[in-house]
Amino acid sequence: MLGSIQAHQPYYPAPLCGHGRTGRKRSHTVTAMDLRYKAEELGAGFGSDDLVSSLRAGQLAKRLATLGILIRESDRICPDDVEKSGFIEAYQALVGLHRTHPVLVNSLLAYPNTGAWLAHCLQRIRSAGAALDDIWPDLGYLGWLTAAVLVELGAPTHTAVVVRAGQVMLPTVGLAQVAAAGEYGLGRLYVRGTGSISIEFEGTTLDIVDTACWEQPGWRPLERIRVVDNGFEVIVDDLDPFREFNDPSGSAPADSRLPQLSRDQLRDWREAFATAWVLMERDHPGYAKPLSVGLRSFVPLTAEPISPSTSRTSYNSFGCIAASSTRSSHQMALTLIHEFQHAKLGAFTDMVELYEDDPRERFYAPWRDDPRPIEWLLQGMYAHLGVTDFWRAERLRTRSELAHVEFARWRTQVHRSIAEILESGVLTMAGMEFVQAAAETLRPWLDEEVTDSAALIADEAASGHWVAWCVRNLQIADSVLEHLFSAWKSAERPHLENVPAGLPTRPDRKQPELRSRLLPSYLQVLEQKTSGNVDRIQDFTPGDMAYGSGNYAEAVTHYKREIEAGPMLPQPWAGLALALRQLRPAHEVSALSARGEVVAQLYTRICATGDGCDPTDLVCWLSSDGPRT
Repeated sequence: MLGSIQAHQPYYPAPLCGHGRTGRKRSHTVTAMDLRYKAEELGAGFGSDDLVSSLRAGQLAKRLATLGILIRESDRICPDDVEKSGFIEAYQALVGLHRTHPVLVNSLLAYPNTGAWLAHCLQRIRSAGAALDDIWPDLGYLGWLTAAVLVELGAPTHTAVVVRAGQVMLPTVGLAQVAAAGEYGLGRLYVRGTGSISIEFEGTTLDIVDTACWEQPGWRPLERIRVVDNGFEVIVDDLDPFREFNDPSGSAPADSRLPQLSRDQLRDWREAFATAWVLMERDHPGYAKPLSVGLRSFVPLTAEPISPSTSRTSYNSFGCIAASSTRSSHQMALTLIHEFQHAKLGAFTDMVELYEDDPRERFYAPWRDDPRPIEWLLQGMYAHLGVTDFWRAERLRTRSELAHVEFARWRTQVHRSIAEILESGVLTMAGMEFVQAAAETLRPWLDEEVTDSAALIADEAASGHWVAWCVRNLQIADSVLEHLFSAWKSAERPHLENVPAGLPTRPDRKQPELRSRLLPSYLQVLEQKTSGNVDRIQDFTPGDMAYGSGNYAEAVTHYKREIEAGPMLPQPWAGLALALRQLRPAHEVSALSARGEVVAQLYTRICATGDGCDPTDLVCWLSSDGPRT
């Protein structure tokens, strides 16, 4: 435990103990074995508020374990930075505060950005050859946490604080600008009374009379959004310099991109959330209660709304959702459901093994253009189970065509992903229980009625995406390709069912610029949603426009031209597959829908010889019941 790190570091009286897999900590009140039997409950969709409380406890234990590792390794690798930052002194002060105020200290340690900070610092000191000469300002975050506890308590006292880029951050409280952006050093924070502080640095003093007040030079409080009925409170954190490390990729530097919001922009956040929460409690109560237990903060990714919106959740920052600004309460509610699904599953898999380690990117995810490892396929399935449920409720409430389409599309995609996961062969017993529970939740939704047009669009979206994905990502063996080429040259009838499945290409062979554009089946729905706004449909090609208008023969002509110009472009092959099945019996053109990678790669091989080849003729030839050429 943390207390055995070094003789001069006293035992941290953590309320959690025990060790899980890969050194992660488990709660002594809620063990991984206990949670193993919660897999079915979580997989069903919501997860109770009691389960979310257990996940929070597990995340606190993870923070404590990570803090212990950081103390050990930083003292060994960069002792001078440890000393300069006052890291050990801050730790010792936090230990003392925990003895008298454990709930408050645990709350600060469980704050989402604390997890992001811990992961960032551990990554920095472990980076081979990394420059560590300025890591001491980052280690100062622990002193900021200690200071935040003291400020919350309000009793007169003082403590050392690191000034990082001219700033002192008090997590959950606010941000002080005590010097120019390039200034670094050690200052001292004085608590004068409840909500009243002063910070001394380099001979100057910043007095903050009321930490909740905006109108004070050099000070910005964090915005808090409160739900009056149940006391639920969320912080809009647009200040913390370590909020950037909520990025799951961990690649963005701190302080570099994320905006600070104006008061008007924060008001928009507050209003959107308040309205969204009314919607959540009315239409999605099964998601609202766990959210009120687990959600601590929002990190705005943009100052103004953008289209399409974006959001993310980090394993290291449980309780935080990072999202672009929005004035839409429906978009806010959808983001809450989607991202908290990710958060719950991420915290759960910290404690319970749902799958065997398999980092290969080889699985089909209907919402992605690239192959995914099993971990992210599970995450996507669970998040989109919540998205499906959102649109299910919207469809029943609004009866809008868009809601019907989105519900039909997402239930189709989640159904496909569940089948992919169950066939993966890498699930543990708990993983099987989790996925089967999700399947049981989805099963009755598959029988719910939607409009005929929505069902058609969902089917076309699924079919088109599959074709584009196969063309983009699957590679058939050279020997198989040459065998098919010889058969084409000799007009011999192939048997596609005997052609081995293509394998996902290696990451370095992916072509990220080949992104799937919106499928033509959405053209009419988007026109209705945007009242004919041409800007929303500007990415459609002539083939898409013809398809959306029902001119399928014309669409085939346009798609063929795209294929001739770029034989391995995924989207025109997807469009061709959809258009051909409108013009011919499905069995005559089945090869493109089933094995798009074979059609595209054989077409490319034929064209490489200089011989002409009509894509439609090739599709029919490869289809077992298609007409012979």
